[in-house]
Order: sequence, then structure tokens, then C-alpha cells
Amino acid sequence: MRSKSSFQFPSVWCQLSARVVLFFVVSSVACALFGFLYSRGFAARRPSHANQSWSNPSATSASEADTGNHFFVAPSGRPNGDGSIDYPWDLATALAHPPALKPGDTIWLRGGKYVGSFLSTLTGTPEAPIIVRRYADERAILDVDSVSAAQLPALKVKGSWVWFWGFEITNSNPDRSRIDPYSGNDEPWRGSGADVYATNVKFINMVFYDNGNGIWDRKDMTEIYGCLFYYNGNNKREHAMYIGNSSGTKYVLDNIVFSQGGYGILGYAGSLPNSLNGIHIEGNVAFNNGILTLDDQTTGNIQVGGLTGSSAERIVINNNFVYNLVANATTKNSGIRVGYEDRENKDLKLLNNYIVSKVPLRVWWWQSVEAQGNTIYSRNYTTDLRVPEGVTTSSYSWDSNLYLSGRKSGPLFQSDSITYNFSAWQQDIGLDYTSQVLQGNSLRPTGTQFFVRANKYENKRGHVIVYNWDLLDWITVDVSALGLEIGDTYSVFDVQNYFGGPVASGSYDGYPIFVPLRLTEVSQPVGNVERVPIHTAPEFAVFVIREGFAS
Repeated sequence: MRSKSSFQFPSVWCQLSARVVLFFVVSSVACALFGFLYSRGFAARRPSHANQSWSNPSATSASEADTGNHFFVAPSGRPNGDGSIDYPWDLATALAHPPALKPGDTIWLRGGKYVGSFLSTLTGTPEAPIIVRRYADERAILDVDSVSAAQLPALKVKGSWVWFWGFEITNSNPDRSRIDPYSGNDEPWRGSGADVYATNVKFINMVFYDNGNGIWDRKDMTEIYGCLFYYNGNNKREHAMYIGNSSGTKYVLDNIVFSQGGYGILGYAGSLPNSLNGIHIEGNVAFNNGILTLDDQTTGNIQVGGLTGSSAERIVINNNFVYNLVANATTKNSGIRVGYEDRENKDLKLLNNYIVSKVPLRVWWWQSVEAQGNTIYSRNYTTDLRVPEGVTTSSYSWDSNLYLSGRKSGPLFQSDSITYNFSAWQQDIGLDYTSQVLQGNSLRPTGTQFFVRANKYENKRGHVIVYNWDLLDWITVDVSALGLEIGDTYSVFDVQNYFGGPVASGSYDGYPIFVPLRLTEVSQPVGNVERVPIHTAPEFAVFVIREGFAS
């Protein structure tokens, strides 16, 4: 009987084992050689993505936009470069649409700062847009770094069917005076992050901060998606987004918009041919907008409405999240306002929004309103409704809303400047028949609610919005909707200190992830702003989750 130490395999097994070993050795060498050659030929065409998945964005869910060649731009690039990763263009040359660039191509912005005001005449096609995107996980920053009477933007867009993606736009000039030094008036003067003079442009997952307006855009069918906007505006007339639309639909989707000098999202028309026809605002987080300026400047989070003669129609405001600190002055505590001076607005859909504000909802002069599924918390008036002449509320579909009352006597409503309690609002105005009022002894909501919104252009990325009424130190959040797979690494970023590093990170195991809520650090605005915001946590916090570990 042989001991285990002296046991030997039969000779045929030894021969088989030798062949298997030889097979694996040869296979390994071949794979390594193939990988080396493949990477050498591939490097000039595709960027490496450390801690980031490659995603092909699409104009529709079925078609890929990344169909063409890849070119590179760097702060040290030159006009006589060839657009390769080794000989990149400078940014001005790339945006001037050099002959080598075709619809469907992608321009990658290498990390670093691009100083000046840049003009883009890039022009793609509906089937093959041109994409201008930051390279891998490098920070590419367009910085106009100046103020002037010309109000130069960091980026002026004059070509259609272009997608700008993932980079930052800012103005590092420290002059944040409210008054225009060139005219002596309280008016816009700092210059926008981006001025849009072309139709069918997209801004995707970008960051706009410390500009005048973040985006100034009166052209049609723009999409602004997944962007961060903060600290834009020197006064109440400079906003995160100043928008209009005449034909087709403009989409403002899943942006995080907070702490501007003026409004967050402002759709406004002062006179023809400016128009508010077809604007879809959905999935955005808008909070504490206007807080950068002092309380004598009235601002708001989301507003759509024009002067007399500029009526609005085809307006959809759906699934947005609005918050103001209760301590904010009333002038800095407006939620959603639809309607301004014009009294002939057409049709409005106001659906599934969550609004926390002293002045949460104003709906002025609409012929048709569908208001359903909204949650509103206020210690003041809940709704201010004004009905145009010749229209009755019986034509409105206004029901199935939830009112969280912060008043001992219950919520108050206004219709054409007359005040109603909830019962009278239902009976006399004829609205909210099946809606509910919830009111606790503390006169504030209880529990903790969080919302997760996946990013449609970048897999394994998304936003988390938390209303933490119980003031917990931390919560766990189910982020399975973001597409993370078991073993994927992830990082959680607090938007109010976005470049301060992740507040949590880990390896995804399929279970809810840890999210801290005792946060105090905020990014510092550039220059002499009138007021530096404080953090809204623990009661309210917003996060960006991305795949990969971030330093």
C-alpha cells in the first residue's frame, strides 16, 4: 500500500498533463502578443477608460451615435496638429470644423484648462452628430477667465447636431459685482458659460459653475441632460439656464441645479419672436437657487412664463425635485412657477413633482392644466392659482396630489387672490377631490425618502436625491437601477462639494449602499459673491454616483 507522499500518476496521465501545460503556455504567449499588437493599433482610435465603462450614447435607444473616427484636443495642442493623440489640435482649431472632421466623429478633450472664449461651428447630421467629450476621467475645463462689455461666453455654439459631453465650463474671474461696471445697471453682464445660436444641440453630463448664465439658449430642440449647475450669476438676472423654444420640443432632463445668483431653470419670453412653445422639464433637482445674492433680489427654482403677448404652450414639468431651506427668506423660497404676465397660456402638465418651499406652487392663467401626483410641503400658502377670463376650473384635471401641511390649521390655497382652506378649495374651486392632506404634531414630514435616477447616456451612473425628514446621520440606498454589477467599484459624490472627493465608495455586492448625510463642506464660489451658501444636509442632500474609485 502506497503512502500519499509516494503516489504516482500513470504514464498516460503524465503525457496528457504535459500536452495541457504546453497548450496553455502557447495560448498565453499568443494572447499576450495579440493583445500587445491590438492595443498598439487601437490606441489612436479609442481612449483607455480607467475606472470608467465605455458607453456608446444614442440619439434614440436603438441607434449608436459613436460611428466615426476619433480626434484629440489638448491645452498644448496646435493648429497644425493632425488631431491624433500624439499631435492633438488646439481647441479653437477643432471647433472650427477642420476638413478631416466628419459627421459621426468624436473629439476628445484631454485634461487641463482651455482659457478664452471659443466658437463652435461644428455641424453634424441627425443620424451622425459630432461629439465633443472629455477624455476618460481627465478634467477638461473651458475657462473664459475674463469679464468685458462684450459679455463673451466660454463657448458660443453656431452649428447644429453637436453633443457636448462631460467637461466643465467656468469663469475664474473674481469680479462678482451685482452691478454691471460697464453700464452701471443691475443687469446680466458676466457672460454665459455657453450661448446657443443653433438648433438640435445637446449638453450631456457637463458641469457649469461661476459663469453669468450657465446656458443662454433661445434656439429650438436643445437637450440639456445630466448636467450640474451651481454658483452661476452675479445677480437675479443671471441663471443656471435661460431658455426658450419655438418649434419642436426642448428637453431639460435630470440636471442638478442649485445656488445660483438668479433663477435655476428660467423659461422666459419678453417679446416676439421669442417663444415658450414646447418645453419639457423632467427629473431635475432644483434647490436653493438665488441664494448667492442677497434677499432684496427675488429669485426661484423653476419658472416658465412670458410678458404679455408671449404666451406659453406645450409645457411639461414632470418628476422634478425642489427644495429650499426653511430659513431662507420668502424672496429666496419659491418652488415652481408657471405663468408670468401673459394671460393666454395654453396647456400645462404638472406631474409627480416633489416641492418643499415657502411659496411652493404658482399656476397663473392657463387654459388647460393637468396637475396630478405632486407632493407639496409648505408652512405658507400651498398653491396660488389664477384662472384666465372665460376659463373655469372644471376644465382642469387637478387631483391625486399630496399636501404635507406645515400649518396648525391645515394647508391654505389661493385662487384669484381669495384664500381657501382645503375643504373650501375642494368644494368651491372644484379641485383635488381625491387628494390628501397629511399633518403631524411636529408640523413637518416624517421618515426619509430617497429617489434614484439612472443616467441614460452613461451606464452605471446616476443621481440620488434624499429628503431626510428624520435627520438621520446616514441611510442605505438601493442603487440596482443604475446597472452596477457584482464586483463593480463605485464612488458617491456630494454635489454641494462635487470636486472635494467621494463621500463614500466601495465594491458593489448587490445590497443597498451606505450614503452619509451629516455633510457640511461646500465648494467655494469664485470671487466676491454676496453670500456663500451653507449645506442643506442633513435634511436634504443630492449625490452623483459613478462607477470606479475616485481619488
